[in-house]
Amino acid sequence: MKTNFSISIPKPCHEDWSKMSPNEKGRFCQSCSKSVIDFTEMPQQSIEEYLNNNGDKRICGRFKVSQLDQIRIEIPQHIFQKRMSFHKFFLLALLIAMGTSLLSCSDENGNTKKIDAVEVISTLKAESIETPEITAPNILIDSTKTITITKKPDPIDKIDIPIPVLKGIVVEVMGDIAPPEPIINDDEVVFGYLIVDQVPEFIDTPKTISKTEKKDYFSKRITEFVNNNFDLGQGDLGIKGKQKILAKFTINKSGDVTDIKIRAPHPQLEKESLRVIKLLPQFIPGKQRGKNVSVTYTLPIIFVAED
Repeated sequence: MKTNFSISIPKPCHEDWSKMSPNEKGRFCQSCSKSVIDFTEMPQQSIEEYLNNNGDKRICGRFKVSQLDQIRIEIPQHIFQKRMSFHKFFLLALLIAMGTSLLSCSDENGNTKKIDAVEVISTLKAESIETPEITAPNILIDSTKTITITKKPDPIDKIDIPIPVLKGIVVEVMGDIAPPEPIINDDEVVFGYLIVDQVPEFIDTPKTISKTEKKDYFSKRITEFVNNNFDLGQGDLGIKGKQKILAKFTINKSGDVTDIKIRAPHPQLEKESLRVIKLLPQFIPGKQRGKNVSVTYTLPIIFVAED
């Protein structure tokens, strides 16, 4: 592959090389306050590699006149694929058509050197992958033998194991769910159970336990209360399988249970749930910033009914 590179010296420097301070790259020019790279002893390949690796920097270099015998300007092909104004396109065309006769640069002695060529190059590199030729060995087939191909067994369908169904109605109380922000009623603010500073308490709640322990204690006592008071003998309600009752109520500033709302898959279950919630005792009200507040509590009741 032909290799070439572009060297442009628009303003040759007239500083004295011998008066510059030597450094690892060449010499340091006090007038320009930058290093001057000494390319005079570098082979063409090394110069090309250096220019490619430092193309984004301003480079000041020292060359021999013989190194500039042939100066080539390369224009990347993708430049023509960009949208440009008519003025820019005209100048580019002029450079290609007449660059070798109109344009030139100077060497270190101020002698004008003609640009020998203007070339349009492709900036896309194509890589080819050679695939080695593979020759399959000869395969001998014995016609007296039978080759048996084992068929993969058919996949076994997944069998869903049914959930054991208990007789009657089994009550299971699951945690508490509350809205994350206070609910504003007509004349008061109602806080969610999970965000209030101090949750409502049963009268006999131990005083020595922490706030987190009080929440767990309250939920545990509610669970026990529902299990002990919910009437399982509801008869045939025409429903079966796993069902859920959702009970929501408010413990007001006085500790009384109010605003009870029940949602159940059968009216009789709604009625029984309402009866149980009304049996709840008076509580110590919840507090927010030291003041009694109303607090909502949501109670999901899960049960499994059998025919």
